[in-house]
Amino acid sequence: MSFECHVLREERPDGTLGGVGVLWTETRAWLWGLLAVAGGLILPMLMLWSFIELQPQLVVQRAGFAHRVSDIPHWLILPALIGLEYICLAELWDRPTRWRSLFFMADGSNRAPDGFTRHRGYGAMPYDQSEVNSFEVLGSREPLWHPVHIVAAYLRNGDVMHVAARLTAVEAHKVAVELNNALAEMRAHRARRALASAIPDAVVD
Repeated sequence: MSFECHVLREERPDGTLGGVGVLWTETRAWLWGLLAVAGGLILPMLMLWSFIELQPQLVVQRAGFAHRVSDIPHWLILPALIGLEYICLAELWDRPTRWRSLFFMADGSNRAPDGFTRHRGYGAMPYDQSEVNSFEVLGSREPLWHPVHIVAAYLRNGDVMHVAARLTAVEAHKVAVELNNALAEMRAHRARRALASAIPDAVVD
């Protein structure tokens, strides 16, 4: 699956905004690494072995000897390995991924129904929305295309929490921007609701 990032909105029964969230995909690192090893090392070695094993059979056939049934697998191994190599490279290009999400709710809380890569067992950030300054991409010396980049929440007390990981630099930037936009939208909505509570005649969408 290719990278995806979507903004989602939840409505309350009365039609008002209940939550704003961001849904994105992260690379399955273990599977991506396994495919990289298979595509870059194991399969080429097997292909070379098959080619070497095939040479005596070609010599035998060219010399006019009868083709033995036992020779048939040699003709099947090489195309099969080429096919497997193609599959591995195609999957590497499209990268195996899983979904992650973070929602900001109208009551000031947040929830992460798909959890966090770097914080196993967490179903939400242990911080209120008001404690979050911004979401930023952590600096890295890794190549921009390498899916190891991280998005972190910078908090008012100086803490930093990783909320997204295993992204390329461009993907991490996209997730950080959408999370900041979603948080800003919910803060604006909550401010309008607070104003409507203070001024009953105020109109709030």
